[in-house]
Amino acid sequence: MKNCSTFLSKVLVLVCLLPGLGKAAIDSSRPLPAREPRWVFVAGPGTVVSVRFRDIPFIKPQYVVKFKTDSGELIEIFHHGASAPVVPGMRGTLVYSTHPDKVVTFHTLAAATD
Repeated sequence: MKNCSTFLSKVLVLVCLLPGLGKAAIDSSRPLPAREPRWVFVAGPGTVVSVRFRDIPFIKPQYVVKFKTDSGELIEIFHHGASAPVVPGMRGTLVYSTHPDKVVTFHTLAAATD
């Protein structure tokens, strides 16, 4: 009985370890597709207060977007991308996600005419 359990434990260890020793099957010649957000939030109307570029060692460069709604709520979004889709002073409705962090879209408000 002891020989059988020893044999089974060795087989189990081999089954668990051998796949991890294999070569990775990821093709690095193609870029990975962009992740779609799971949750999307809408804030606004409001105004973009500031847009700052942040480049910290060991993480990807990102933009920090501060948005203030008309009700006074201040929202800070970290946008990972080649460029920020908003500039300071833009007025409108902000659509953003938190996983992945990014500004999805920004809908500008039409200027009020008197």
